[in-house]
Amino acid sequence: MSPGPTGIHLDSTLENHFKAAFTEAKTCGGFEKGEFADISIVIMPPWFKCKAYENGCQGQYTRPNFILISAFSLWKHEVIHYLLDLNTGDPDKDHKNNLFKDCA
Repeated sequence: MSPGPTGIHLDSTLENHFKAAFTEAKTCGGFEKGEFADISIVIMPPWFKCKAYENGCQGQYTRPNFILISAFSLWKHEVIHYLLDLNTGDPDKDHKNNLFKDCA
């Protein structure tokens, strides 16, 4: 018997989780603009290089619609950056908005 394929298997369960959490964040924040289908999601290694943090990131929103994610628990956090940017023009990189606490 030969070994199975290596790597990660992603099925609709993860997509459904992302969609539901996107809708929850959008509703919680009272955002009008923003559709799940418009986001490009990139699954990253556990820690990846980014400009925001010297030791790397586990989630990152990049304009116009890219979310890089390795820790799925940060999904709503990154969605809030996207929704803030889309609806207000400011993704709030400094995390001053209470939505990060209240909706993520």
